[in-house]
Amino acid sequence: MKYREEGDSGLLVQWTASADPSAAWRAVALRNRLAAAAPPWLREAVPAMSSLLVVFDPIATTPEAVRGLVEKLGDAPEDPAAARQVEIPVVYGGADGPDLERVAKHTGLSEQDVVRRHAAGNYRVAFMGFSPGFPYVAGLPPELATPRLRTPRTRVPIGSVGIAAAHTGVYPSDTAGGWNLLGRTALRLVDWHREDPFLVRPGDRIVFRAVEKHAFAFPRQDSTDFEGAHPVLEIRGAGLLTSVQDLGRPGHAHEGVPISGAMDRIAFRLANLAAGNPENTPALEFTFPAPRIRFLEKISFVLGGADFTPTLDGRAVPAWERVDAAAGQELVFEKRRAGHWGYLAAAGGIGSKRYLGSASTDTRSGISKRLSPGSRLSLGGPVPAEGRRVPVELAALPAGEPEVRFIPSDDASSASLDGGLVTLSVMQDRSGYRTESPSFPAGVASMLSEGIPPGAIQMPPDGRPIFLMADRPTTGGYPKFAYFASIDTRVIAQCPPGTKLRFRKITAEEGRRLVREARLALKEL
Repeated sequence: MKYREEGDSGLLVQWTASADPSAAWRAVALRNRLAAAAPPWLREAVPAMSSLLVVFDPIATTPEAVRGLVEKLGDAPEDPAAARQVEIPVVYGGADGPDLERVAKHTGLSEQDVVRRHAAGNYRVAFMGFSPGFPYVAGLPPELATPRLRTPRTRVPIGSVGIAAAHTGVYPSDTAGGWNLLGRTALRLVDWHREDPFLVRPGDRIVFRAVEKHAFAFPRQDSTDFEGAHPVLEIRGAGLLTSVQDLGRPGHAHEGVPISGAMDRIAFRLANLAAGNPENTPALEFTFPAPRIRFLEKISFVLGGADFTPTLDGRAVPAWERVDAAAGQELVFEKRRAGHWGYLAAAGGIGSKRYLGSASTDTRSGISKRLSPGSRLSLGGPVPAEGRRVPVELAALPAGEPEVRFIPSDDASSASLDGGLVTLSVMQDRSGYRTESPSFPAGVASMLSEGIPPGAIQMPPDGRPIFLMADRPTTGGYPKFAYFASIDTRVIAQCPPGTKLRFRKITAEEGRRLVREARLALKEL
């Protein structure tokens, strides 16, 4: 096994640089042993085709201690005979398998032979990524290997069964994708309304079974994510992106589920504390254009994060102070003054269903939904008697050319970032912030997928780095060019498109020290 530090809180355990299925089973087995040991510092353990990413609490342990436990747990695969088996019925071809003919031509086989050989494969789930519950399944007969589509589809239907290079897989939700589609299954690989949402997990054996068209049917799933019989506020105008967030759902990256949660976690926590809530209480997050909110009952709230010039029935609303609103009053945001993500923490919190222990919205995963006009929200708990004063300097908004501290990767060219400027592109969302200039030496077109640690800066083939953020995918096949210090996540998040960011190189140990100092300051509250 080889080891590579990744940023200030990641350690990559790697077996080989090639797609060796035995390495995938070793990664799965080690992840399971780590999970069973449950060290208090473990945040995530993410298997991939030939590696395991271990994400740790940077102030609770060191990379050396993590490596020590990994070596103590040993390097041995699980007994394949003990793996769970999951059968997946598939309708092959026709409208459900629009690429079956293409795969047949590429392989020189008949369509019937492609179906027969695909269904006869000896499969195991190597890892999950791309989207929650998406299984990268190893064991595809080598004669069926087919390159991805040159132009990905903008929408692949839920349940589609496809192949890409040496893997096969099943799309657990409607999403874009470039795999060759052979058929479709009616099984839901992910159902957030089941007690256990995931049908398959890394290490499971998969059996595909051809079925007739008449067996195909999807159950309807109607649900309401926002709870409570007494709504206290209504979204009159939703703005660009308004959602309910908390501090996220750690511990599920091995199932392809990103942590999500607030983009500016410090501003989110301070807004809740100022409202008198526990710091992880669900609250509203929004960017500009911001929402227009009408209060249906008397309510107390705190605004924090970005300054979007808020007014309540025409009167300015101060930030970081608990404010009372009466029934019928409206909160509007006039213009952006500073920052990119704002927060409204209602005293008592926002009532919302929890998935995997969190109320955070992750629209890519289909977990809850962004708020739309007419959405009515209730309080999630009792209203605290009063708020508290918070050190707002901890959530100062970036200005000018904000400094982002970074930790170089093994890529020698990443050191060239030191002292340099990059400009944020308009192409940004909760998953990642793209840059538009300058460009760097182009990254490789693809590599073996690896786990994505906090702070990863990905380098795609166009040479323009991408800052991966709260809804980042859990695994990825682009090189990790460098790592921004995890404490500076909020600095990047609060910068709108067009902002120029200046880089300063630090060590991983300096990054851990910065996290320690910030956490101590919050702990004093």
